[in-house]
Amino acid sequence: MLQALGMAGAAGGGILSAFGSIMSGYAQRQASEMNAGIEEDNAQFAREAGEDKAKLILKVGDQFRATIRNRASASGLVADTGSPLLIQEEALYEAAKDALKAKYAGNVAAYGHKQRASLYRFSGRQAVSAGFMNASASLMDATGKMAQMAGDGGGGGKK
Repeated sequence: MLQALGMAGAAGGGILSAFGSIMSGYAQRQASEMNAGIEEDNAQFAREAGEDKAKLILKVGDQFRATIRNRASASGLVADTGSPLLIQEEALYEAAKDALKAKYAGNVAAYGHKQRASLYRFSGRQAVSAGFMNASASLMDATGKMAQMAGDGGGGGKK
């Protein structure tokens, strides 16, 4: 009678432990998927922020060039030649360069977020695999305990 109870307890404990390991792996994967989704959203936000900043830089550059042109015209200078034109060209060049830098920075940040999303997904898949491995180990351990009890005649002592 005690042998049967001991074996049932070992079997039940092994099954519950295995089930818990599997469920834990799936819960970790679900959390990893959620984190991956957040990182993908952050990647999109970073890319859009870089593009928005680039547009703003170009807009400010255009406004600056218009101001130079207006001031040159108001003072009687011809804004399409000489120093005013060179200043406008330099302002255009700098604005374009800064806009490219802003867009590049947004893309670099987005790439980092995408990489983290991939790592989260990988981690989630690994957690499921580890859950099944732990479940297998728990079932093998329970089987070994039951075999030992059967071999001991249920007494659990040494021979």
